Amino acid sequence: MQAVPTLLVLRDGEIVARRYAVASAPELRGWLDAALPAADRSR
Repeated sequence: MQAVPTLLVLRDGEIVARRYAVASAPELRGWLDAALPAADRSR
């Protein structure tokens, strides 16, 4: 294995969620929905 994908959600420069590993689009959508408040998603 060369590298593990890492995704971060940042709010005001702070990490509020972190995910390691490969995921399908539906898995990523669920993770983002959980990590972001509804107000942030509407922007």
